[in-house]
Amino acid sequence: MRRYRCAALAPLAALTLSAAPGASQGDTPTGRCERLVGTEISPGLTITGATHVAASATPPTADAVAPGREPLPAYCKVEGTIDPHKGADGKDYAIGFALALPDAWNGRFLLQGGGGLNGSVGAPVGPVAAGDRPALARGFAVISHDSGHKGPVFDAAFMADQRAALDFAEASVRTVTLAGKALTERYYGRAIAHSYMTGCSTGGREGMLALQRYPELFDGIVIGAPAMRKPTETIAPVTMEMTRDLQTILTRRGHNVGGVDGKLGLATRQAVKLEQVKLGLPADSYPTPELLERLKQAR
Repeated sequence: MRRYRCAALAPLAALTLSAAPGASQGDTPTGRCERLVGTEISPGLTITGATHVAASATPPTADAVAPGREPLPAYCKVEGTIDPHKGADGKDYAIGFALALPDAWNGRFLLQGGGGLNGSVGAPVGPVAAGDRPALARGFAVISHDSGHKGPVFDAAFMADQRAALDFAEASVRTVTLAGKALTERYYGRAIAHSYMTGCSTGGREGMLALQRYPELFDGIVIGAPAMRKPTETIAPVTMEMTRDLQTILTRRGHNVGGVDGKLGLATRQAVKLEQVKLGLPADSYPTPELLERLKQAR
């Protein structure tokens, strides 16, 4: 098996920059940044802090994935939470995030993938696949998140809550991306030109799933060493042959899947979701080998 170091990728270095003006003339970056606190963007999104950070004279602290060697520009750091809820284990959950909005924005947006089992919000600088210049130093608006729970990097206790488990599996990527894009466009007063995602290890797994499930979210995704197919991994691929088997079973169970063609279309996903609900599985509309096996046993 060939292995790749996450820091070895450098596609972001090829993306050109162009400075962007502020959202309003005569306004200071500090004032515009601080006014974001309390702004209502969408239900369930709360901005807990917004601080304007001056340009640094020295490079950021070395990152374990890809150290940066260039000082960071001035930017607005926005922190907040999305979709808080009380878990099945009695704990409070929410998706925590941090968004860096540079004063000299290049019109581009980047979602920064996570690591381990997440549980904490990493510095939103975009180090993966950026070489010596992290994405923030290149003018990207960068957002990072904790995947929906707080805790040590390899603490899996959050799996006791179905919503938190699904957020970690993949749902938080879409939720955070949509919120981050809305905040970015609100702050600068203009549309995002291009959107990207980079990730390594767990972030690479997030990227693999985003590529398949949410292709409309990004213009490009850089994936490094995705943490998939390990002995303890809970995510396994569903082949076209398995999808055909699934569609046959769903048809026998009274669902209209639009034909047995091995393609995961809307009708098949709607039927999958109904069966997931019946079986008490996470109802995300996407089949797994476990679902197929459970349905075979129920015939």
